[in-house]
Amino acid sequence: MKIIILCLLLASNCDKYVTIFDGLSKNFTLLKGKMGTKVYDDYFNSDENKFIKDSEEYNNAINRFYLTEKDVIDCLLTYEDNNDSMSSWISTRFPLSSNIQVHDYYKESEAALILIDNYLSNDEKSIVVRPYVKKMTYSGFKLFYGKYKNLRKNDIKKEYRNFIKTL
Repeated sequence: MKIIILCLLLASNCDKYVTIFDGLSKNFTLLKGKMGTKVYDDYFNSDENKFIKDSEEYNNAINRFYLTEKDVIDCLLTYEDNNDSMSSWISTRFPLSSNIQVHDYYKESEAALILIDNYLSNDEKSIVVRPYVKKMTYSGFKLFYGKYKNLRKNDIKKEYRNFIKTL
């Protein structure tokens, strides 16, 4: 019974972040400069108004993500075992390239760790994939987070800077 209640609490905890995660998936708007307007509009079935709306949604999601309460970390930790689904929260593959890179596709579990890192690294302008994140594990992060979870958001961020030095 306790497990069911915990699962329901975690699920409801994530509900409030759905619009942020959906907005982060609009990162494809960052490709317009690379692709050119006509190719972008054709590929993404877009026009200027849709591009403006999608860009605003993406930028608002970025801003809101960094302003969220620290319980967003608990929500992201629930994605630990989501290895079957690909995530579009981090980046959209450049569709005109025939090269496929590792960073073109992230599983939701990987994307969640990247978002946790960005949230705690205080890069409030974009989502960045830092090289050390490949070395981060859920078990290692959970040990860290378990120690500092009750601190204020900014204090957790300070401790996180020390944690990433150990990776």
